Amino acid sequence: MRRSRGRRILLLSSLLAACGLEVTGVGLVSDPQDGGAAGDARVNGDASLAADGGAEEGGKDSGASDGSQLGDAGNRDAGDASDANAPGDSGDSGDAGPPPPTSCKTLLAAIPSTFGKNGPYTIDPDGTGPKVPFIVYCEMSLDSGGWTLVGHSAPAGAPPFGWTTATGSPLNLALPYSLNVPASGLTFTEVLLADQATASLDAGTRAYKFSVAADFVAKYLDAAVSTSPVTTVLGPCNPGGGGPVMLQNGGATSVTDSFFFRDNATFNDPGLRFGLLARGFDTYFTNCNQGGDLKTRQGSVFVR
Repeated sequence: MRRSRGRRILLLSSLLAACGLEVTGVGLVSDPQDGGAAGDARVNGDASLAADGGAEEGGKDSGASDGSQLGDAGNRDAGDASDANAPGDSGDSGDAGPPPPTSCKTLLAAIPSTFGKNGPYTIDPDGTGPKVPFIVYCEMSLDSGGWTLVGHSAPAGAPPFGWTTATGSPLNLALPYSLNVPASGLTFTEVLLADQATASLDAGTRAYKFSVAADFVAKYLDAAVSTSPVTTVLGPCNPGGGGPVMLQNGGATSVTDSFFFRDNATFNDPGLRFGLLARGFDTYFTNCNQGGDLKTRQGSVFVR
């Protein structure tokens, strides 16, 4: 009996040693039948193991030999499952985060803390479609924010320039910029016209807005449409009625020398083209009631 028990103890010692654990003291557990002397079997001096597989001290399961008491790697991994997608982890899914917003308006709606923070942002108007995301300038302060810049003038600027023309860069004030709105996929139902602050894309001292149909650019390629009423957003000029007269018609979005606006629907004569030109605003009149105090000022067109 003692020889059989000794072999079992020896086997247990070998198994523990194979697991890299120190066996600090192994003796024969007393056998009630032979009255032999008893010794303690301890793993790293922690817990007494019952040599015959019975209950151990402290109420721990004698199933310790299955690894649960020896730092079972399976249990440890299961506990770390929440970190499986952490950056740099071998379980990283490669998720690059949420896609860019479709416009400055949707950006503001998704992240309200961007309100008041004018500047460049990346947008992707067609979402998961084939078009590549691009950088725009967002006006996040005026009239509750969420305005996307689609064009700005520059001193001595020259065509091409307009709703359906791509030229320049939104952040380069030295040259005129226009996005080519239909090619970008950007959609909108409001337009904001503003003069430029000094050396900045922020609005200066004058800004006006009006509503348009969602298909404004595509529908009015070769036609003009009323944009009245035009509402003052910034500045002292507030003529009432339909707003500054020279801003009450728009459209003609196929022209390549301006963002067309004026007091009537005539746009076919390039010599009588008014609105925001590549070189700045030309509203013909210099006053508030008719020209909105915009003539000769550098300007920008935003949409929302």
